[in-house]
Order: sequence, then structure tokens, then C-alpha cells
Amino acid sequence: MTDITEISGIGSSKADDLAEAGFESAEDIAAANPSDIQAVEGFGDARSKEIHEKAVDLISVDEAEEAGEDADSVEGADEGAEEDAESTEGDGGLADGSEAGGEEYILSLSASDTQRNHLLAALARREVEEIQRKDMDRAEAARDIIQQVIDGGDLELTEDQVHLLYSAITALTNDYHGTRGLTELSREIRDLRERIKDFREDTVF
Repeated sequence: MTDITEISGIGSSKADDLAEAGFESAEDIAAANPSDIQAVEGFGDARSKEIHEKAVDLISVDEAEEAGEDADSVEGADEGAEEDAESTEGDGGLADGSEAGGEEYILSLSASDTQRNHLLAALARREVEEIQRKDMDRAEAARDIIQQVIDGGDLELTEDQVHLLYSAITALTNDYHGTRGLTELSREIRDLRERIKDFREDTVF
């Protein structure tokens, strides 16, 4: 998890403000929609977009460096490993029925009907926002989570979907926070967010 103060322009004071709103790392900012960041005092439209872009760039650099380290670590692989790889060419290069696309994480979503319905609304809003941003991959990721929530049972999530789910529930928590007449609902949503947050920290980070 990348410290949020590593984003250029974010000091300890603003980091505290962002953390209070649920943005506790650079990954949280990168996964969020800029409009969600505007809920934090001192972050208008322009600054929210700027901080979001800086977070995305920062995470991209970190991931590129990690990928470079991974590549360096396999340079000394022996010929036997290469032969094993060649032996899988007949079935698309995937051995033992593995699927491309990265690791998936299983979330047992224990939620009340109220929590589930409001989570679906938050995810639907995120899907629309991603379509408006023309990010169809993330829109499809949100749609997939929606369908899994509707179907019931455990959720099978990619790393990006874990971040997306947390971002959606955080935005919903911020929407309800301090709203008169929604105290009990806000508490339920906040409880669900904390469980998703714990799952995210235990699995992805």
C-alpha cells in the first residue's frame, strides 16, 4: 500500500482529511472517481482531478518498477522451465486449466437486505460514471460485481474489482454521513464499508 503523502501536493494535514473520508492510500485515490474526492473539504473539481491523475501515475510507476524486478528475477531460469512452457502451447500456454487475468479473491458478503440494496445502487452509480469516462473495462468490472451481488453467495473479485468495490462503498458512506434522518442507515453502510476495508487489507495489500 502506497502512503498517500507520496502523491505530490498531499501533506500530512490533507492526508488526514482524506483518510477521514476513507481515502487511506494512493491506491484508494487512484481507484476513486474524482467526483468522490470532491466530498473532502478543500478539494474542488480541478484539484480532485489533479490529485487523482497524480495518484494513477504514481501507482503506475510503482507497478512498472515491480514488474521490472519480477522480470529481473527470472533471467536465470534454466532450459527445463522453457521446455515446460513450450509443452503447454497446445492448450494456449495455460497449464492445469488455469485462466489468464490474475488472482481472484473470494469475499463472503454477509450483508442485510438493506446493505445489499444500497451497495447495488452504489455500484450502479459507479458503472454509469465509468461509462461516462469511457472506461468500459471498469464499467464491465462494476457490472460483473453487481450481477454477483444479485446472484448471492460469495463474490469472486479481481484486485481491480476489490478496489472498485471499496471505492463505491466509501463514496456511499460519504454521501450518507451526517445526513439528517439517515443515522441508522449510515451506521449500517459504515459497518459494511469497514468489513470490505478489512477484506481488502487482508487480501490485496
